[in-house]
Amino acid sequence: MSEHSWRLCLLLLLCWLPSAARAVDARCDKVVISADPAYPPLHWYDGNTLQGASIAIATRVLSDLHVPYEVRYVGPLKRVLGLAQSGQVDVVATLKMTPERQAFLRYGSTPALNNPVAVFVTRQGRFHYTDWQDLIGKRGAVAAGNQFGDGFDDYLRGRLTVSVVPDLTRLFLLLQYQHADYAVTGLYPGMAWLAAKGDENRYVALHPFVVNTQNYVTFSRASPCATLLPAFDQRLRTLIHAHAFDHIVEDYMAMWRQHPVLGK
Repeated sequence: MSEHSWRLCLLLLLCWLPSAARAVDARCDKVVISADPAYPPLHWYDGNTLQGASIAIATRVLSDLHVPYEVRYVGPLKRVLGLAQSGQVDVVATLKMTPERQAFLRYGSTPALNNPVAVFVTRQGRFHYTDWQDLIGKRGAVAAGNQFGDGFDDYLRGRLTVSVVPDLTRLFLLLQYQHADYAVTGLYPGMAWLAAKGDENRYVALHPFVVNTQNYVTFSRASPCATLLPAFDQRLRTLIHAHAFDHIVEDYMAMWRQHPVLGK
């Protein structure tokens, strides 16, 4: 092959590569982001739009990548996941990693947030707690739809006695009226609910945490935008290493305290 022919082939290859990349993402003209609307301060619906640390992280990364996006409220988490399964929601921010969700969602290698799960009790109803075994024989409560990860879901179903209630309001009412000895929920939404109700002094989160799982920004496997995941993951990792999100949960907890919205 002559030098001229070699250069021509190289030029054609360089021209072809970007167009091939664009063809892969051609149907992804905008990333639709949604989230559980009732999990403050990580994500919540304020009556107008979705807010929270998860939303801020997802939109920051997409902005840095110059990718158009829309933050869209679509209803409760069950509907969010259903639309993600069909590809009508491209990104769910943020979620724990579970086998059920991995079937229709792609997870990167970089977690966006820590999401500890705690045992809540009334201050008068505190008991000795060092690990999961201390919950056996006691009356527990969880909110419907919660998945905790790290093996606790199987342990809860197999070893513990729990009532399932629709939401955090009913969860803490069971504790208040002594129909449950403890409640298990995410530390952050539990504290956010108590802050909104002015009940922070009535309840306490026991230590150690039940689990200290991590939350990820996930992409729908059915979405053409899923091809963005490697670039998204790399940019997220860079921002985390630069400490860009070190105080983001605290910042959005402060925002929630100023304008709490319950029952959305």
